[in-house]
Amino acid sequence: MGLKSTIETNVENAFSILGDLTVDVTLTKNSNSYSFGTSDVSSKTTNVTVKGVLLANATLPNETGRTGSVLILKSADVGTLGPNDSFKVGQKTYRFRNYVDNGFTVEVEISGGTQ
Repeated sequence: MGLKSTIETNVENAFSILGDLTVDVTLTKNSNSYSFGTSDVSSKTTNVTVKGVLLANATLPNETGRTGSVLILKSADVGTLGPNDSFKVGQKTYRFRNYVDNGFTVEVEISGGTQ
């Protein structure tokens, strides 16, 4: 077993061990595409429910000294985030400002919390 697969296995184990400390997160991925042939713009929305860890008053990714809400998710569950994507935790929908993906986990700075 290589180092990468060992880390991936340990990330899976960590989320399993956290159990009820994880929250259900509905990731809404919004993407737009443009057809140069027809000049049409099409939109696609995909919802994916994943497990995540919500940290309040955490040090924000790429922000020395600033704190706020951070959502930690598995990279394999998230894929690439786009500027129109959002996260729903409980009854609140959040937008994200910044995120850091180390290839195994994604730390997302979330804000908003609208219902």
